Amino acid sequence: VKQAEGLGTTVDVILVNGTLREGDTIVVCGMNGPIVTTIRALLTPRGINDIRIKTEYAHHKMIRA
Repeated sequence: VKQAEGLGTTVDVILVNGTLREGDTIVVCGMNGPIVTTIRALLTPRGINDIRIKTEYAHHKMIRA
């Protein structure tokens, strides 16, 4: 969990099997018990070929693994 400038609190996730969509409810482990939250945005880092694009992340409505 980290604070990203302009995005607020973000969580890095490795999706192994399944699908995540904006608006889905997820549960993650916290230091003081489970944290239930709704996915507001799905962002992935842009590739090296997209270096001329100003934004650092690509937005997605759905991610599938």
